[in-house]
Amino acid sequence: ILLLNRLVEMPSKTPMNVKINTMDAELDFAIQSSTTGKMLFDQVVKTIGLRELWYFGLLYKDSSGHDAWIKLNKKIKDQDLPKKDNYEFQFRAKFYPEDATDELIQDITVKLFYLQVKEQILTDAVYCPAEAAVLLASYAMQAKYGDQKDSQLEDIKKDIENGRVLPERVRQQHPTFTVDDWAKKINEWHAEHRGLVREETMREYLKIAQDLDMYGVSYFEVTNKKDTPLLLGVDALGLNVYDRSNKLTPRVGFPWSEISNISFNGKTFIVKPNDKKADNLQMKSNLKQNKTILMICMGNHELYLRRRKPDSIEVQQMRAEAEAQRKKRAEEKERLERERKAREDSERQLREVNEKLQEAERRAEERERQFREVEEENARLRAQLSNIQSDIDRMEAERAELLSEKESLAKRVSEGEVSKEEYERRMMEIQQEYETVQTRLSQKEQEAENLRDNLVQTKAEKEAEVHRLEEDMQKKLAMQQAAAAAAAAAAAAAPPPASYQHVSNYQNAQEKHDDADDGDFLLSQEQVTNNRSEESRITAVSKDRSLADKLTELSSALSGARDVKQNTAVDQIHQENVKQGRDKYKTLNLIRRGNTKSRVAEFEAI
Repeated sequence: ILLLNRLVEMPSKTPMNVKINTMDAELDFAIQSSTTGKMLFDQVVKTIGLRELWYFGLLYKDSSGHDAWIKLNKKIKDQDLPKKDNYEFQFRAKFYPEDATDELIQDITVKLFYLQVKEQILTDAVYCPAEAAVLLASYAMQAKYGDQKDSQLEDIKKDIENGRVLPERVRQQHPTFTVDDWAKKINEWHAEHRGLVREETMREYLKIAQDLDMYGVSYFEVTNKKDTPLLLGVDALGLNVYDRSNKLTPRVGFPWSEISNISFNGKTFIVKPNDKKADNLQMKSNLKQNKTILMICMGNHELYLRRRKPDSIEVQQMRAEAEAQRKKRAEEKERLERERKAREDSERQLREVNEKLQEAERRAEERERQFREVEEENARLRAQLSNIQSDIDRMEAERAELLSEKESLAKRVSEGEVSKEEYERRMMEIQQEYETVQTRLSQKEQEAENLRDNLVQTKAEKEAEVHRLEEDMQKKLAMQQAAAAAAAAAAAAAPPPASYQHVSNYQNAQEKHDDADDGDFLLSQEQVTNNRSEESRITAVSKDRSLADKLTELSSALSGARDVKQNTAVDQIHQENVKQGRDKYKTLNLIRRGNTKSRVAEFEAI
C-alpha cells in the first residue's frame, strides 16, 4: 500500500491526523480544525491525479456506526464523527455511470471503479452468479498478471485460497470443486483475453459487471402509506422500489425523466412526478436517512442530465487527452506486438536452424552407419570370396594331379609296368574323381562370381540410398525456404491495421451540488423528457452470442457440482429470473410499464 503524506495548507494550528483509503493506496494528511470537507476532498483528488471527481466522495462511519458521506461545505470537525484523535475516511464512488466503458474517461477513474466493484462482488455486496464470477475472475487475473501463462496457475490458486478471486458463497455452493478445478476453469477463460492491456481489461470487467442487477444501486429502507417494509433503490437511471427480501427484482420503477421534484418533510420523503394527474410518491424513513436519500438523488439526477447534454470544455479536453493517451497506448501495444512477433519469428527460425543442424548431424551419422554396413558387408564378402578362391586353387591342383597321374599311368602301361585291367580300373577311378573335382570347381567358380556381383551390387545400392536421402533433404530444405520467403513477402505486403477513433456522446460537467439539508430539490427536465435511451439497452452478454453460449455451457458444468442446499434466497430469486428470461434491462422495461399515475398507485398498493 502506497503511503503518502500531505499537509493541507491552513493557518498554523494543531493539526488533526486523517487517513484516506482509496482502494489501492493509503494517504495520510494533517488537517487543521478549519479544514472543510471540500478542502480535504480537493487535496485527495489532486494527490491521486483524479479529474472525474463528480462520481466520488469521502465515506466514513458516523457516531452511530452507520455509513455517511462527508459534507463538502462543512468543516471536518463539525460533522458527525466519532470522538477520537485520528480519523479514517474511505474515498469511494458515490455515483455510478450508466455505461462505464464509454462514460469513464481517465484510467485512474476506471481503476478506482474496477477495484470498488470487484470488492463489492467478492464480498457479495453485489450479487454475481457463479458463471459470471468465473468470467470476471479471469479478467481480474488478466489485469493482475497480464497474458495467461501456465506458470501463473500456482499464483491463481493462492489468490483463490485467499478469497481474492471468487465470492466465498460461490466456492461453498460447489463443494466438490477443488481449488485446482476453479483455477483450471479461470485459466481457460484467462487465455482468451490475450493481448488486453490492464486498462482495457478493467473496462471489459466493468462492461460485464455493470449488467449485474445490484450494480450501482444505493438501497434505503422505507415504508409506504400502508407501512409495508420496502427498499428504495436509487441509481443512475432513476428510482426503483423493492421488497425488503429481494434486492434483485424491483416491483415498480420511476425514471429520472418522470420526476420534477424531490423533497422531505421530517420522516416523510416525497417524490413529485411530472405527470400532474399522478399523486406524489410518499415514503417514510428517518430524518437522517432522508437527507442521504436526497443527496444521492440530487447527484444521480444531475449526472443523468449531463449525459444528455453536450460535453463541457473541460470534459472535451479530458476526452481529447484520454484519446491521445489511448492512441499512444495502442501504438505502443502494436510496437510491442511487432517486437513479440519478431522475437517469436527469430526464436522459430533459430529452432528451425537447430532442427536442420540436428537433421544434418543425424543424416551424417546415418550415412556413416550405412558406410560402415557397406564396408562390413564387403569385408565379409571378400573373406568369403577369398575362402572360395582357396578352394578353387586347391581343386585346380587336385585336377592337375589327376591329369598327371593319368598320363603317368598310360606311360606305365606302355612300358608294361601295369596290366591292362589295372589300367582300365584305375583310369575309371581317376575319371570319376576328375569329374567330381570338375563339378565342385564349377560350383565354386559360380559361387565366386555371384559374390563378386553381390559385392558390386551392395555397394551400388548403398550409395544410391545415401544419394536419395540427400536429395530428399535438399527438396525439404528448399520447400521450407520458399515458404518462409512467401510468408515474409506476405507480411511485408500486408496493410497496417485500421485505426479507429472513438467518440463518446455521454455528457458530463463539473459537480456543483453540495448538501441536501434544506430538504427540497427541484429537478430540471430540460431536453430529457422523452430521452429514455436506457430502456432499449441490452446486456453485454446478449450482444455476444459466443460468450453467451460459453457462459451457458459453464453454468451447466457448474450445476452438476452445485450443492442446492447451499443456495441462498438471492440465488433462488436469480434462478427464477433466469427461468423467466429476465435480465436487468428487461426488468427495467417491465417495471416502467403503464403511466406514472398507475405506477404510483401500484406502489401505494404494495
